Amino acid sequence: MDINEQERIDAVNRYVKGDKPADIYRDANRSKKWLTGWVNRFKTGEEEWYKSRPRAPKKHGRKTNEEIEKVIVSIRKALIEGNEHESKYLRC
Repeated sequence: MDINEQERIDAVNRYVKGDKPADIYRDANRSKKWLTGWVNRFKTGEEEWYKSRPRAPKKHGRKTNEEIEKVIVSIRKALIEGNEHESKYLRC
């Protein structure tokens, strides 16, 4: 368990024991929003509520079709090699 996780657990334990929220987040040098967020996560009953979650999207919405990608790559190669006429008549 890292230091941030222990800080979250300690802050929420103080909240559960009845300490004033302002005292808790001031002592931790954190914001009210920080404390509220971890208290809400604790209240969900999730087993590892104190752990950070990745913010990166799990799925990337738009992936180019493989066939279209191949056409684009071939056009770029033709343009780089100076064969513009080849790219003009490619069939998709």
